[in-house]
Amino acid sequence: MLLEAFETSLFHNNCFFFILDLFSTG
Repeated sequence: MLLEAFETSLFHNNCFFFILDLFSTG
């Protein structure tokens, strides 16, 4: 259960950085 929560957190972080990268590159 802890591993599942960690993977979900990691997935959301990846999405966040992906969107951030999209905005930073314009």
